[in-house]
Amino acid sequence: MKIERNACAWTCPEGDPALEREIAAALRCSPLLARLLWNRGVRSVQEAERFLQAKLTDLVPPEAFNDMARAVARIRAGLARREKIAVFGDYDADGVSATAILMLFFSHLGAQAQAFLPHRVNDGYGLSLEAVRRMHAWGANLVITVDNGIGSAKEVAFGRGLGLDFIITDHHEAAGPLPAEVPILNPKTPGERYPFRDLAGAGVAFKLMWALARELSGQAKVSEAFRALLLRSIALACLGTVADVVPLLGENRIITHHGLRFLREQESAGLKALKTSACGLDSALRAHDIAFRLGPRLNAAGRLGDPGRALELLLTDDPARAADLALELDKENDRRRRIEEGIISQARAAAVEARRGDTPCIVLANPEWHAGVIGIAAARIAEEFARPTVLIALEGDSGRGSGRTAGGVALHEVIEAARSLLDDFGGHAEACGLRIKAAHVAPFAERLGAIIRARYPVLRETFTADAVMPPDSLTPAIIAECAGLAPFGEDNRPPVFIAERLATVGEVQRMGRTRSHLAFFVRSGRAAFRTVYFGGTADADRIAGPLTFAYEPRLNTFNGAGEIELNLKRIL
Repeated sequence: MKIERNACAWTCPEGDPALEREIAAALRCSPLLARLLWNRGVRSVQEAERFLQAKLTDLVPPEAFNDMARAVARIRAGLARREKIAVFGDYDADGVSATAILMLFFSHLGAQAQAFLPHRVNDGYGLSLEAVRRMHAWGANLVITVDNGIGSAKEVAFGRGLGLDFIITDHHEAAGPLPAEVPILNPKTPGERYPFRDLAGAGVAFKLMWALARELSGQAKVSEAFRALLLRSIALACLGTVADVVPLLGENRIITHHGLRFLREQESAGLKALKTSACGLDSALRAHDIAFRLGPRLNAAGRLGDPGRALELLLTDDPARAADLALELDKENDRRRRIEEGIISQARAAAVEARRGDTPCIVLANPEWHAGVIGIAAARIAEEFARPTVLIALEGDSGRGSGRTAGGVALHEVIEAARSLLDDFGGHAEACGLRIKAAHVAPFAERLGAIIRARYPVLRETFTADAVMPPDSLTPAIIAECAGLAPFGEDNRPPVFIAERLATVGEVQRMGRTRSHLAFFVRSGRAAFRTVYFGGTADADRIAGPLTFAYEPRLNTFNGAGEIELNLKRIL
């Protein structure tokens, strides 16, 4: 089979010139901004205005969910009867944030509510029979799942047999039969009329809290106390939304835009401590900071141990306790990094051998690997070796695996074809999780390789950029328009342009503490532009003119002078 890594194909969306001219005229913006909006799914002037303004009033009313009225009525009845309410969440940042939203609400009301979070290694993902038993033993009358539950028909039926009522709030695809005879709030449920499919688990929890606040206020406009609670909760919803890497478009963009503002102004001791430990006291918080600083700290608690620490941090108003918890999560995140780097180092060495054999995928297993970290490591190996990668943490005669794709392979489809060798499997085109017996690892690797080889005779990377843009066409005004598309994240990345066949000027300099970054100049028109390639040392010998590459423009204002620089993303 052929694996084309260095000859990476690139493409740009074709666009709609007539619509782009209409948007540019109506919004009095540049044609480029109109093209960037089109690339992000905007198909009318009204959509363009909503995208750029990101108003809270453009959020879909929570009552749009099919079962919202049923869910609210059941919770209100439970509150009136002083029932015990169990909130069953997940161990990742989205699940913890969603749990925190509902616990914040029930705490405000003085309700008898208790959070239950699974342990990643001991319990695994989602509602289990043992978790149902624990909540029943606690005395729960009502269980509300957040960020899980849509695939738990058997567990819900078991709990209902014990006398428990359930409300399911989730955002995952329904792979099997739905839980029966219970309210379900999930924008991806078949037949659901809610118009926006891509809410995170925390976004769905926020909508439930909003509907409850309206119900208890007796009107659409909530009371001042509930308004303050909702603003604090939209900050939590922002955390979960960005950390769960859902598309930052539509409602998610609105939640993130306003959530970031409230996170910056947040008075909660826990959120203050998390921001300070992750970004510093005076940092201007961005979505990037949640994705790469705050989110990983919240995830570290659940990856390596008890996710309850992350939940406590989000909810506490005790500055001393918040500082202790933030420090603890800092240490856990550092430990996660060390474990991750160890796995990556071991996997890289094994992957080199696999590459020599020209295998179309990398499947590796090790009893020393931590199940909570292998997903991050698989992503790094898949990117570095341009092959779909599955890493498996073995424990006894079984293992848990996590996979990431590369080379244009639809990972879910090819693993589905080898599913007979797996105990369990779930995922999508880009990523998957699985359970497998240790004895089946080698035959699984062989079969997966054969399937990929047959379906994908060429593994080819394709890079999608926004437009072809010679750097000498850039202006500070254009860069400012690009910045107006923030907050950036999944499906709304910072604008990326293609520079074609530019001459390089002078020597390539190595930068950074580890000398792993490169800096050089390229000539476009009559100007030379400083170009920085972070982590680009492996491509140092490819930097020679004529050079075609993808880049993000930025305005470097060091020492008060504004100079346009290029952040190289990929050599093409």
